[in-house]
Amino acid sequence: MAIDGPGSRLLVETVAEIDSTNSELLRREPLLPAGSRAEAIWLVARRQTAGRGRRQRAWVSREGDSLTASFAREVASPARLGGLSLVAGLAVADVLAAAGVADLRLKWPNDLHLPHGKAGGILCEARGRGGLTRIVVGCGLNLRQPRGPALGQPVAGLFEAGDPPDLAGLSRSIGEALLAATDRLLSDGFEPFIAAWRERDLLAERPIVIHHDGGERHAIARGVDADGALLVEPLDRPGGRERILSEEVSVRSL
Repeated sequence: MAIDGPGSRLLVETVAEIDSTNSELLRREPLLPAGSRAEAIWLVARRQTAGRGRRQRAWVSREGDSLTASFAREVASPARLGGLSLVAGLAVADVLAAAGVADLRLKWPNDLHLPHGKAGGILCEARGRGGLTRIVVGCGLNLRQPRGPALGQPVAGLFEAGDPPDLAGLSRSIGEALLAATDRLLSDGFEPFIAAWRERDLLAERPIVIHHDGGERHAIARGVDADGALLVEPLDRPGGRERILSEEVSVRSL
């Protein structure tokens, strides 16, 4: 099912089952069907058989318990895409807050957390095609606490007390928020988002462990810079600052 109303900039497509919404939007040619007036697509899957998160980790999803979807658009220049995963997290968090989800925080670079565990994640990918850059933002949200084998970390459901109000509407709102957020990121860069990030920053001023190349370093998280990089103060170099990039490390709060 595809919904592309007159004048709509976002095409919403829903499928019953797919391997991975991110993989589908990366391989699809063309990204948007002929004749569509949309500029971006929001692909929703009721079930994913090979969903994945950061560093190719499997993302467990069950129909009815999770929302799995990906947003994609093609842009002329990737120069202002620094901080994309952070901006995407902010957009999703704002929609969920409007739907009644309280105390949602963001863990750099791509996780959504409630006080009792991880409630979702963002996976951003990009690929150059014919002079354009296709950006894909995958979103996996736990509507209810995942069931089954232990997942190696505390997890939480966004709507434990019952079904989310109008799941289709919630899903579309997230897609539209991602379109608006990427508009602003492409126009103004990440700097205008820093204040909003500070309000939801789970790691700010907390001790963290940085895992890199099989080793560990300890530091204090000191926010993010204008490119969305994590700023840290190494414990072995008080007063110093380092920039941490998402493709280089994983971070776990102590």
